[in-house]
Amino acid sequence: TLPSTITKINKEAFTTCISLKYVIMKNITTDITIEADSKVFDENSELKLYTVKDYPSNTTLCGMTPERVIMEYGNDTETIEWIYKTDKTLFIYGIGQMKEYSETATKTWNTKKEECEHIEIDENIETITKQSFKDFIKVQDIRIPTTVKTIGEYILRGCIALGQIIVTNGNGNYSSDANGVLYHTSLKTLLQYPLGKQTITEYSIPSGVEIIEEYAFEKAQHLTSIIIENEVTTLKDYSFQTITTLKTVRIGNTVKTIGTYVFTYCSSLESFTVVENNENYKSIDGVLFDKDVKIVYSY
Repeated sequence: TLPSTITKINKEAFTTCISLKYVIMKNITTDITIEADSKVFDENSELKLYTVKDYPSNTTLCGMTPERVIMEYGNDTETIEWIYKTDKTLFIYGIGQMKEYSETATKTWNTKKEECEHIEIDENIETITKQSFKDFIKVQDIRIPTTVKTIGEYILRGCIALGQIIVTNGNGNYSSDANGVLYHTSLKTLLQYPLGKQTITEYSIPSGVEIIEEYAFEKAQHLTSIIIENEVTTLKDYSFQTITTLKTVRIGNTVKTIGTYVFTYCSSLESFTVVENNENYKSIDGVLFDKDVKIVYSY
């Protein structure tokens, strides 16, 4: 990001900056003097110049055509900034860890939670903190880079239009599959299902998954049937709550722990089926019980 005090960019000021992807002029509204024939560099045709100010269509700055894409901008920390673009993309860039916020103090980008459609997190961000994008009700996709090492709880809870979570190949801590589902890299923990996925109505938990995280499927309003088999052992609290379209659930023999409120507010639920050799749970007439039929888990 160029400082707001900039008035001149020297010729070849950015030459040889081969890894540079963006030059952001978010708070510069005065004219800038550009030396004749200035170029950032010739090697990278993908470089983009984002500005707040409108420039004439034939303008070139540093060898680039300015894109008037920044509608709003702000800071999360001293080293992490964000811009909100005209295509309804929240673009977060900088270095390090996002700021931790309390339940009452929200992110500075939360003003866009009811209109943002895309979230892109740039390389060098290492931590996405708890509830960072909670209740972004129109967001359709989120891109997570290789550098992210830690993702806090419930970052996408309530994102009911979300159709795709994309983790860049090479991230050593997290991954996503072809359906846009977010996992720890080992694939043993399913962290978040894309709640707005419209192309899937019957979903089978993939082989290798052992734990379904809290709120992972909450409000996934296109699912009618869920199959929890293969190696799944644990359904954490609230993991499938408020799926109002859900009609049937099949539970395999490996499930050992079902948390609290797992299937609450699933108002269309018709039946549970637990395989006979499950040692912990049992279904009778579509109702979910413990194995000894002493506890009713879900009707």
